[in-house]
Amino acid sequence: LQPLPIDQAVDTQMWKRLYRRGLVHVEVPMGEDDCIAVPPLEGFVSNKDGDEDSDPVEKLLYGMFFAASARTTIRELAHVLGAPISEVREAASVACRLGFARRTTQERRRSFSAFVSPRNPG
Repeated sequence: LQPLPIDQAVDTQMWKRLYRRGLVHVEVPMGEDDCIAVPPLEGFVSNKDGDEDSDPVEKLLYGMFFAASARTTIRELAHVLGAPISEVREAASVACRLGFARRTTQERRRSFSAFVSPRNPG
């Protein structure tokens, strides 16, 4: 089976029911030039105890929560965190799937093009 973008699904209510039952897997593909924003995590409680042997993915997610900004690319975030780009891409995907982050790539492209494009070409 080929992945199908959820916005192209014929019956979105059916997809939502399948998702709630755990019968559909949702992916958020991330590229090196994609950006994410992490809104304030209200009600978020960390059970992190500073243990050096804790899960490396968990450490990466915590780092992303603090270092990500809406205009920082995954590549830049990987550099800041000192982590492989592939791992940061996967962690960003997980954060978006869980609702802790949202992709802001289009917002970054619009603001960049507004900065670069002349307002009055003539």
